[in-house]
Amino acid sequence: MATKILLVEDTPETRDILTILLEIQGFDVVVANNGYEGIKNAFSERPDIIITDLTMPRMNGVEMIKVLRSMPGWQNVPILAVTAYGMEMEQKAIMAGANRAMAQPVEAELLIGYIKDLLKQKRPRTRKASRS
Repeated sequence: MATKILLVEDTPETRDILTILLEIQGFDVVVANNGYEGIKNAFSERPDIIITDLTMPRMNGVEMIKVLRSMPGWQNVPILAVTAYGMEMEQKAIMAGANRAMAQPVEAELLIGYIKDLLKQKRPRTRKASRS
């Protein structure tokens, strides 16, 4: 089963480009246009990871992250925040509970690397049995 990504982005062009990029990499992508839809889709779709823009109408990404992190079962779902508004917004996202933040425009290789790293961190590590 493919890893499911919830992509929360209000700009249609950016949303479409990122969706195609992620689908080419084999991810199953579910989209939302703002933080409210992001929360709704998070609960209905149960994504493995969430990628969110930070500046959106209705509910921005920082607010959405805070809401999700305050709810049971959402503390360990990796969240990657993306923003075109620099380090200050990236820091706000991290303080709200995002695992990582990056600048827009997104570099494809960096994005995929961050996703893979965050998914590795999410998975519980299994101990190999030692041979005596």
